[in-house]
Amino acid sequence: MHPPRMARADWAPLLRQARADGLNHVQIYTFWNFHELERGHVDFSAGTRRDLGGFFAEAAKAGLFVNVRIGPYVCAEWDGGGLPLWLSGVANFTCSRCADPVWQEQMGGFVRAVAAEMRPFLARVGGPIVMAQIENELHLGPRDPYVAWCGELAASLDLGIPWVMCNGASASNTINACNGRRCSDPGQYADTHAALFPGQPLMWTEDWSFFATWGNAVADESGPAFAGRIGSWFALGAAHHNYYMYYGGNHVGNWGGASLTNRYADGSNLHSDTLPNEPKRSHLARMHGALAAMSDALMGAPAVPRADAPAVDGWKQLLAFEYGAAAFLQNTAGHAINATYRGRAVSVPPLSVSFVLGNATLFNSATVDAAGIACNRTYTTLAAPAGGALGGWESWAEPLPPAGGKFLGKATPPEQLSLTLDRSAYCYYAAELPATSEPVANLTVQTIESSAFVMFLDGAFVAAADDHTKGGNRVTVSLPVPPAAAAAARGPRKLLLLSSSLGIQNFGNPGPGDVSDPLNFKKGILGDVLLVGADGKTLANMTAPAGGWVARPFLGGELANASSGDAAAVAWAPCAVWTPSAPLVWFRATFSDPRPAMPAGSVLLLDAKGLGRGHFYINGHDLGRYWPLVPGASRHYYVPLELIQEGSANNTLTVFDELGAPQLATVAFVFSQLELPAPGMQCPL
Repeated sequence: MHPPRMARADWAPLLRQARADGLNHVQIYTFWNFHELERGHVDFSAGTRRDLGGFFAEAAKAGLFVNVRIGPYVCAEWDGGGLPLWLSGVANFTCSRCADPVWQEQMGGFVRAVAAEMRPFLARVGGPIVMAQIENELHLGPRDPYVAWCGELAASLDLGIPWVMCNGASASNTINACNGRRCSDPGQYADTHAALFPGQPLMWTEDWSFFATWGNAVADESGPAFAGRIGSWFALGAAHHNYYMYYGGNHVGNWGGASLTNRYADGSNLHSDTLPNEPKRSHLARMHGALAAMSDALMGAPAVPRADAPAVDGWKQLLAFEYGAAAFLQNTAGHAINATYRGRAVSVPPLSVSFVLGNATLFNSATVDAAGIACNRTYTTLAAPAGGALGGWESWAEPLPPAGGKFLGKATPPEQLSLTLDRSAYCYYAAELPATSEPVANLTVQTIESSAFVMFLDGAFVAAADDHTKGGNRVTVSLPVPPAAAAAARGPRKLLLLSSSLGIQNFGNPGPGDVSDPLNFKKGILGDVLLVGADGKTLANMTAPAGGWVARPFLGGELANASSGDAAAVAWAPCAVWTPSAPLVWFRATFSDPRPAMPAGSVLLLDAKGLGRGHFYINGHDLGRYWPLVPGASRHYYVPLELIQEGSANNTLTVFDELGAPQLATVAFVFSQLELPAPGMQCPL
């Protein structure tokens, strides 16, 4: 679980759910750029998503141990992998995650700040923290001085707990751990671990539930597949396993990595809206119970290498991994195997693992008992007079051309993040279009993947385009000029572009300010801006026009605090709800507390059908990006009830839509819950 991806009020119940599911420890990342927005000001404010101490306390109350993965580079599909943008402004900074003393000073400062939060909760004083991680997925040679320095930093903190380094190089005083989905596969990490790291426990820090990017469906791996590889892992003598994720949560604000959807790891044991992913959750919980029953025997015997596991009853594809009274029977065949084991008949389904204690089979990874499990999801629209019904839509057009704020004029387009500091996803660029000899068919912009643009000429909308590929590579985005505007686009005209960052890549790039990559941690216009004719010929190069470029970070609505619901500078007016709106419009509607209309166990969602792309806010809180029109993306977005004023009829939903809302009338709040499937129906495994 990641506290910043979780509503604060959800921490306690979700931690209790994990414990009830038979888990005994929770693993978290700490996100450097989330806690240290400004250099030197580390924020662990009580009662917020930044409240590390509060999370540790809730874990202890739930009966869970904690592994604190400090990083502070975390990857994690988080904006910039957790590295703060202000690193680029630190004097003499040359590289991240290396032996640069400037990097080590900044990184070490954050690690020590986190360690100070951990101290009251350490195991040696009766607290839940039993483990910590330094760095993350560090692909350097084992003799690189930075690897040893990480180990020295960890030791200097004197926390009295084991330290882990995962999926790459590890210092000699840390435990090496595996990340991925294949850690227990033949020939992979589990089979080579003992030789490479003698005497170390076998640990799996990330067993992945895949994330989703805009335009791609959520990957939801079946419970039997998960249980099969976890069974194989413990059969080989493992001491530790962590779901990445058990609960993924949501990306509020701009914290999602490049092109990450609002929902994170929605195929996990719990969905991103906190509802259980059934029958997967229940199936895995039964497996946890079997492992708990077997734990004394498992921990009391040495690990069994795959090559030493005997065949059962002459079946070469049915291996027995024996730990005293406990055993794992692994069938690697594509068919069921019936055999005799410990004097009784056993039947092990194909490609599965049976968990055995004494003469009883406690669990089989492929055998799912879904009887009596509510696994059919329903959605019910909250309509008047029930609480939660949206009423009285109003709109306010984003001021064009931009007014107010801080403008920057340069000969060429300035880089976006240097202006926004990643506090906003948006930046305006304005220039004068020159006259061209032929009609313009396209305006092309060199930028970076996970970027979007909206184009205006003389204040009139012309086109929108994006590249929502997850990555950090240079791309060219082409904004088509419709035939009706092609002749007019020949100039001279006033060009306005709104650049939208779809998140900063979280891996594969050096850190901000790293001299090794000129594209790293950059957004907006990053190269040529060309006017192109219908035949593909360049008609004009706008990269350095005669009048230069003017940039203005932030939306006008952000500067005016439009999302607060009571911004004096915003002139809201009633608007149409059945017809498409223009791009770059703010909308708001009021609603009453929906709790009285919601059944127990249900969750509140925003049904974004009828919106384009943008951000939505509940009572001024930015709950992140929505984009229901992209294939594979969700139309439903989690709304934590903690943000809604209990008993009030004056709650506010505010929306900024970049593309224009096709039909506001279909936007609604819904409650979602799980019900028993209808007779004859089965939920997917």
